[in-house]
Amino acid sequence: MKGIKRIGAMALATAMIISLAVPGSAKAAVYSSTTTVYDIDRQGTSSIENGTVKENVTGTIYRNRITGAAYDTSTKNADAERAATHYVQDVKKIEVGTDSYYGLSINPEVGQTLDSVKIKSGKANISIKQSYKYETTVYPSYDSKTKEVYFKKSDNTREVIATSESYPTEEQMKAWKRVDTNYTYRIFGKKPGKAKIEYTVSGKKTKVNVTVSDDARVFKAVSYAGKKLTRDLDRNATNANVWTSNTSNKAGINYVTKKSGKFKVTMGKNYKFVKAFVIKSTPYEVKTDADSYSYNSKYWSYSRSWSKSQTARQKTTGIDLNGDGDTLDTIYGINENDYSEDTVQVIGNNKKITLDTTPIKDEYTYTENDNGREYSTVRSSQSNMAEDTRIIVVYQNKITKTFGTDHFDITYRTSKN
Repeated sequence: MKGIKRIGAMALATAMIISLAVPGSAKAAVYSSTTTVYDIDRQGTSSIENGTVKENVTGTIYRNRITGAAYDTSTKNADAERAATHYVQDVKKIEVGTDSYYGLSINPEVGQTLDSVKIKSGKANISIKQSYKYETTVYPSYDSKTKEVYFKKSDNTREVIATSESYPTEEQMKAWKRVDTNYTYRIFGKKPGKAKIEYTVSGKKTKVNVTVSDDARVFKAVSYAGKKLTRDLDRNATNANVWTSNTSNKAGINYVTKKSGKFKVTMGKNYKFVKAFVIKSTPYEVKTDADSYSYNSKYWSYSRSWSKSQTARQKTTGIDLNGDGDTLDTIYGINENDYSEDTVQVIGNNKKITLDTTPIKDEYTYTENDNGREYSTVRSSQSNMAEDTRIIVVYQNKITKTFGTDHFDITYRTSKN
C-alpha cells in the first residue's frame, strides 16, 4: 500500500501497528503575542453577605471570540479546549512603528524545525532579534476508540502517524518522540519604509511583508467634550487643545471641569473601535452598627453600649460586561468581579457620557457609653475634591483579528479649591 512504512517485525507482532507517512507540507503558526482571543462565561450566582461577595459557580464555558469555538469545562474535552482558547493564523503582513517593535511568534508543527529567519529586503528599515526560544520533547497520543496514534497540530486537527489495536509499547513511543518548538522574534522599526522577512520551516519558506511607520499607534486621538485626552504625536502638532495638565502638582492628569460631553476615539488605520465601557463608582450610603452589654449581680453591675455610622460606597457583586445577568465572567480579559463598588455603561464611539461627580469622602461617627462614661468621635473628610471615571476601550486589530483593551481615566474637578 502506498505511504506505508516498514517497521520491525516484533512491533507488528505485539501491537498490530500501521505507520503512516508524515505530511511534507510545513505550517508555522505566526501571531502577535499580546492578544485576547477568548472570553470565559461562568454560570452561577453571586450575593453579598456581611459586606463580602459570595460566589457559586455552577458551570464554565470558554468561547473563542474570533472563531466562535466553545469549550464546556464539564466535558473535559481537550480538543474543544484547545480550539476555544487558541487562535492560529499565518500572518503575511505586519506594521511596526519607528522606535518600537512587533513580537512575532513562530510555532512549527511538532517535529518540524525552524531552519532560518532573515531579512530579505529593507535592512535599513528594520532589524530582527530572537527574544524567546522553547524546545520540549513530546510523545504521540493514542485514541483507543479510533485506534489512532497521533500528534496534535496547530489547527487542532490530528496528524495520524500510525494505527494500533492496543496501546503502543514503550519502545514504539520512544521511536516516535519528537521535539515541539516555539520561537519569538522582535522586529524593530528603524525608519519608515517597506521590508520583507523570510522564515523557513522544514524547508518551506514563508514571507512576511513589514511596513514601518512613524505612526503605528492603536489610537491616533482620544477626546472628551471636544478636547483631547492624549497628546498628538504627529509632526508639527501644537497640542493646544488638550485636557492634560502640565502644572507641577497635576502633571499628566486629565483634569476636567465639564460634567458631560462626547467621548471620541480616532483609531489607527489597522485598528477598529469595538465598544467602550464607562466605569463609575457606586453612590455612597451610610452604614450603621450598634451593640450593648450589661451585667448585674448581687455585688456589682456593669453596662456598655456603642453605636457607629460610616459612609461607604454601595457594594456590588461586580459589573456585567456582556449583559447575561451575572458578574462572574471574564470578557475581553476583564474580570467582572474585580469591580465590586462600581457601575458600568456600554457606549459606542463619539457618544455622550456623564462623569462621576462625587469625590472620595469619609464620614464617621462613633458614640459609646461605658458604665456611665460617655465618649464620642466624629470624623469627616473629602479628599482631592475630584473624582475619576475610567473608560475602557475595546479595539480589534484588522490584520490579526485579535482584540485588545486600553483605558483612559478622566478626573472631574468638583471644587475650585
